[in-house]
Amino acid sequence: MSPALFSNPLFQYQSSGILNTGIYLLNNNTGYLTGANGNIIKTTNGGVTWEYQGNYSNQHLYNVKFINDNTGFTISTGGYFWRTTNGGNRWSAAIITSSPLFELYFPSSLTGWVSGMDGIIRKTTNGGFNWITQSSGTNNTIPSMYFADENTGWACTYDDNSNWPSTILYTSNSGSTWQAQLTASTLDLHAIAFSSNVNGWCGGAQGSLYKTTNGSTWQSTGSGVSGTIRGIHFIDNSTGFFTAGTGLYKTTNSGTNWNQVLNDINILYRIRFSDLNTGYVSGYNGTIYKTTNSGNNWNLLNRGINRSLNSVFFTSALTGYAAGIDNMVKTTNGGLVWEPLSEGSLYKLNSIYFVNETTGWGVGLNGTSVYTTNAGSNWNVRSFGGFDFYTVYFQNENTGWAGGEYTYKTTNGGLNWTIQPLELCHAVHFVNSQTGWASYWNGIGKTTNGGNNWTNYSFSAWPVSIDFFDINTGICSVALEGSVHFTVNSGLNWVNRTPAAFDDYHSTKMFSSSNAVTIGARHMAYTNNSGATWRIDTIPGFPAILSAAFINANTGWLVGESGIILKTTDAGNFTSISQNSELLPLRNSYTINYPNPFNPLTNILFEIGENAENVSVDIYDLNGKFISNIYYKNMLQSGKYEVRWDGSNFASGIYIYTVKADNAILSFNKMILIK
Repeated sequence: MSPALFSNPLFQYQSSGILNTGIYLLNNNTGYLTGANGNIIKTTNGGVTWEYQGNYSNQHLYNVKFINDNTGFTISTGGYFWRTTNGGNRWSAAIITSSPLFELYFPSSLTGWVSGMDGIIRKTTNGGFNWITQSSGTNNTIPSMYFADENTGWACTYDDNSNWPSTILYTSNSGSTWQAQLTASTLDLHAIAFSSNVNGWCGGAQGSLYKTTNGSTWQSTGSGVSGTIRGIHFIDNSTGFFTAGTGLYKTTNSGTNWNQVLNDINILYRIRFSDLNTGYVSGYNGTIYKTTNSGNNWNLLNRGINRSLNSVFFTSALTGYAAGIDNMVKTTNGGLVWEPLSEGSLYKLNSIYFVNETTGWGVGLNGTSVYTTNAGSNWNVRSFGGFDFYTVYFQNENTGWAGGEYTYKTTNGGLNWTIQPLELCHAVHFVNSQTGWASYWNGIGKTTNGGNNWTNYSFSAWPVSIDFFDINTGICSVALEGSVHFTVNSGLNWVNRTPAAFDDYHSTKMFSSSNAVTIGARHMAYTNNSGATWRIDTIPGFPAILSAAFINANTGWLVGESGIILKTTDAGNFTSISQNSELLPLRNSYTINYPNPFNPLTNILFEIGENAENVSVDIYDLNGKFISNIYYKNMLQSGKYEVRWDGSNFASGIYIYTVKADNAILSFNKMILIK
């Protein structure tokens, strides 16, 4: 069995700092992007919104290809070939080589090639179910290929260590043999493309660009740039594009002249057009641009950051902020585009909060405290305390709290702060000027006089989030044990109503006396009856979610590692619900673990498509030696399950975990323990 990856249309991909390297356009509306950390996103409305189809482990998916509306392929640096037969809702994988794969090309629905490091070339004649090893005659990396038909193709190469010259390879017999058409000294070649069966271009390091008009001889032609050419695409014999560094360049005379049509702050990578007018370009830090006039003008669809986002806050349905360590971004169109704030790289923030559309605060490491009065254009520093802050909350422009290792209160907009009797505070919430609650180490504190005095209520663990709908009804989540609790008597007593899916639930929100949502690193759980039942949605992908913000019961944003930003507009839709369990799976079985790599704890999530007997989860080392059994059940019903493995007593390395039923392996995967 092979690992599988599944999407969840509940979540719209809005931003990420992940490098996008693969683009394929089925038509002007439907397209796919793949990239670092196994990232796969899909649009069905011309790039207006993107469905986050998730990712697999930390592998880089370098390119993507669809042969019809439903069937598509991608390849990864782990040597995997991935396939979907339902438009990306489900991806399955098979490992076909131990070397990283960088390119795939299918001139027909059944016949295709993949290539990668160490001169690897593999060929399939049955849509990727079986692969034939072909000799490229080189040990160089092969990052790009082009096939005019099932017999005739070209590939370019480079050597990471500059020990071997880069070459352009050619085959006329379906890859049975390859011969060098050009040797390009030590300049790496990264991209090759053709506008016809004989007219082609190949580019690489230092702006090197070669052209052929007969498919056999190549001549050096000036590009006019010094950056590395990473992507080339021609829409006809005259009009084409290449990316080099942060620029995109266009020719309308077959490469005689090249003019820059786009300059970004990030390195640009690959270009694809669906027709003569509509095209996309991708790049570093999640950059995506689109043109609808043949590349004369380009509109920015996404630009992310590659650092984690620890907090998110929305002042309206359109305007929101997200911040983390040395980064801060803002949107003014509901998250369609997120732009970095110029001063965001100066601060190490864990939490942000706004009292209106212009005035907000941020707190973070080493006593960092900043505030803005002009909607984030500028930030003023008022750091104090010298300890780490985890949360900030303001009732109005004057009165607020900064919680962390120690908790402080201000009544003059942050000019002065007084210490409060709450240590290791992670959340503060007030329902009026006098009545509020704060979560802290092993307890919840309540005040009825604006924070002058606090009554402490002990908890078995560390509450990290708290929210109240009114003076009586509230919700909190507890770190480490992953539990969720409700109160109906103003916090005097709390009832454990934890969702079935184990997670470190860190964000909570109450929308009414019975409707609430809680968010963890991998799950979003929604209840309409105070936790008696939950609808649990698995958040696709591996960047962990660290914070969430909701403006109503349906609409919210989730942010986390690698700059990931997801949006949901259907969180509170209870069209189907199961008693304290997740929705039934769509496939026979699969397994993933997170985090991965990890130290020392990791969660193994597996799913059974049919009722199964004698189900076990076992750990092995790379030599196949049995390590331990961490889960066993005589009978399991169809559904999703999650167990935790503690690697404290094991050495760093790669381990294999399997899910078995009646001694047959249903699924397996690898995980990396790093100490």
